[in-house]
Amino acid sequence: MNPHEFPDEVQKIGALIEAARRLAAENRTIDLAALERRISCLCSAVRSARPDDPAGLRQSLAGLIAALDRLSLEVTPKLEAMTSAGAAEDRVRALGAYPSASDEI
Repeated sequence: MNPHEFPDEVQKIGALIEAARRLAAENRTIDLAALERRISCLCSAVRSARPDDPAGLRQSLAGLIAALDRLSLEVTPKLEAMTSAGAAEDRVRALGAYPSASDEI
């Protein structure tokens, strides 16, 4: 990726973050793999190249970090609720797998 492509890539990543936020708001599944790949690629490119506008890029990256923080704040409680519900279901299944004392009478 060339330094002149950084602004476009930042914009595309921002759009992916917003799409993920919309899906989260609709309680839909979010695949963060594409977002992770794009961010990783951008970070690698920034480390190995000299940006055309370092101050502007820093500001854009700060905006992406803020957007990722918002996404995290929105997704984390939903993930915790799903994990908690899944754990409760696992406990019920585990308890049901063994006979209780009253079953033996």
